[in-house]
Amino acid sequence: MTPLRAAILACCAFGGALLFAINEGEPRAASGIIATPSRPPQRGDIKRAAPHRRSYLGELLLHHDSVVMRWPERTTHPITVWIRAEAAVPDWNPDVVTEVHEALAEWEATGIPVRFAFIDDSASADVRITWVDRFAERVSGRTFWTRDDAHYVTEGIVELARHHAWGAPLDLASIHALALHEIGHVLGLDHTSDADAIMAPRVRSRSLTAADISTMRALYALPAGPLSR
Repeated sequence: MTPLRAAILACCAFGGALLFAINEGEPRAASGIIATPSRPPQRGDIKRAAPHRRSYLGELLLHHDSVVMRWPERTTHPITVWIRAEAAVPDWNPDVVTEVHEALAEWEATGIPVRFAFIDDSASADVRITWVDRFAERVSGRTFWTRDDAHYVTEGIVELARHHAWGAPLDLASIHALALHEIGHVLGLDHTSDADAIMAPRVRSRSLTAADISTMRALYALPAGPLSR
């Protein structure tokens, strides 16, 4: 039987955000990488995953109905990423691509069992990152990702705006922060009420905080799947 996938769309801005689910659909092969079967995560694992650290892991699991959703281990077989290098949008600056590369490197440096490899073929990439002029809604980024029936993320699409909805261009520091936020969604994080975190719905930070790093590490210390009582 072909496993079903769930698809999630997350949007964020420097002043507003929304998050909602998309209908289930048929999955795309996750680049030939087979997830290693794991035991169901236990509630006691949460404390072991993030002991005595500032973390919003509990809030994340509440958003996800106590289900751990993340990528499988991808160190020997990195997640392949395609970034659109040029875009026909006003105020285009190739340095925005550099900011995305640096955002991916920042998440990779947290020590989670995930690596990224950049490729030129968008069709075969696990994660595709593109650009738009602006969104009609008051958001500056949008992420669409899917998971398989084992609750492992299998692919992601990120759209980043060059301008705010009202027309002002996003500077490079804002692009970097926006990329960090949307890549956080691709890796399995949700929004948090911690206003200082990069994963806050209204992005104010310009780099990862200790809470972002702790939460991401804790997420990848847990097996994927529903949290057992």
